[in-house]
Formats: sequence, C-alpha cells, structure tokens
Amino acid sequence: MAAVSRRPRVVWSGLAQRCIWLPFRDLAPKVLEILESHGYGGGFIEDMLNPPPSISAAQALVLESLGETIPSFSEALDEILGGGVALGKLIQVCGSPGSGKTQFVLQLCVDVQIPNVIEGLEGEAVIIDTECSFTVSRFREIADGVVRHCRRLAEANNITESIENFTVDSVLNGVHYTSATSFEKFTSLVHCLKSFLETHPRVKLIVIDSFVFPFLSMTNTLERTRRACVIINKLCDLARKHLIAAMRL
Repeated sequence: MAAVSRRPRVVWSGLAQRCIWLPFRDLAPKVLEILESHGYGGGFIEDMLNPPPSISAAQALVLESLGETIPSFSEALDEILGGGVALGKLIQVCGSPGSGKTQFVLQLCVDVQIPNVIEGLEGEAVIIDTECSFTVSRFREIADGVVRHCRRLAEANNITESIENFTVDSVLNGVHYTSATSFEKFTSLVHCLKSFLETHPRVKLIVIDSFVFPFLSMTNTLERTRRACVIINKLCDLARKHLIAAMRL
C-alpha cells in the first residue's frame, strides 16, 4: 500500500520539476507525457478530462422504468429480470464451468435482433472473445431455433411478410465478432468501442467472454485490480450513454 500512496506524489513532483517554466501552450503535451510515463494511459486521461454527466435519482428511476429489455426466452428468468436484460447497464454473468453462461449470452445475441413487429429491438450485437471459444456452428443452431420460433409467432398473427428478412443469415450478419487474447488488445478494443458505437447505432448488446482471461497474466494484483476497475467503469459509461446492455462473463 505504501508504494500506491507514494505514486501520486512522484507524479506531481515530476510535473513540478518539468513543467513549472513552460509556456501555457506547451504545458498540456508535457503533462500527458509525464502521466503516461507513470502508468496513467490515454484512457485514464480521457476519463479525467470528460467526467460523466449526472442526473437525479428520480430521473434515474424514470429512465429505468421506461427502459427497453432484451428477452431471454426463459419466462422464469425474464420475470426475475423484470422483462428481460435491461439496457443501459453492465451485467456480470456468474456460474460454474459448464453451467451455460456462454449459451445464455449467445442466445441474447440472437434475441436482440428480433424484429420490432414482434416486440423485439431489431438491434445488433458485439462479441469480444478473449478465449477464442466462439464457434459459428453453435451460434447458427441458436439462430435457427429463434428464427423458426419467430416465424411461428408471425404466422399466428398474420404478419409473416413483415419478418421475411429475419433469417439465419441476417442474424449472423448482425453480430460483430472480434477476438482479444492479450490484455493490450483487450484494452485497445474497449477504448475503441466508443467510436464504434457512434458509427453503429443499432448495436444494443456487447458480450465479453471472458472478462477475466486478459488479466490472468498480470502478477501485480493491485495493478490488475486497478486496470480492471478502469475498464469496468468505461463499460458502465458506454452502457449508460448508448443505452446498450454490456455482459461480462
């Protein structure tokens, strides 16, 4: 703990020694350089310069009650969740190995694309695979089951033509997949999500499977915890700002 408490004093000492005589126009680049040399990367600096907006508790309650959800196709689970997985939140999926966590989030990646005409979000999903465990054949089976189920619903309500473009291929095209097996790649991807979401407004779900894996190579537990918290806060901000559901396994 002593090393952690001394770190800010080292940073400010460096700022004082190297920036005190600099003209104002040259100050900002030097400050960024010193912060980065002490481990405070671009994401940390960006977060410090752009604090998240605040709202009242009453406003938060109204937004939560009006928020959209992603159905899980499990009646019992949807009832517990208040209609499905809520947008605007970071959600951690827990369970023992083989309990179906990946199956659950892959199901959501299909469910988020259900057409509006049958009360779906008609959105898209992002999968960040850190263990290289994603299999297209497995996902295609889930997509096929959901498409057939939605077609039966459409036929029962005489709206078959309205969902004729909702096919297995359209579901596959509605998922943006990327892999990140190292901490550096994972961090880079998370920081790129902001610009990606701005250019892909239909994305309503981000899945990270698994969140822990990129951090396992870090031996310094304090640093690992700090970096994990930075990324968690980043994901929370993105979920609130863009009204998406972020799922981490």
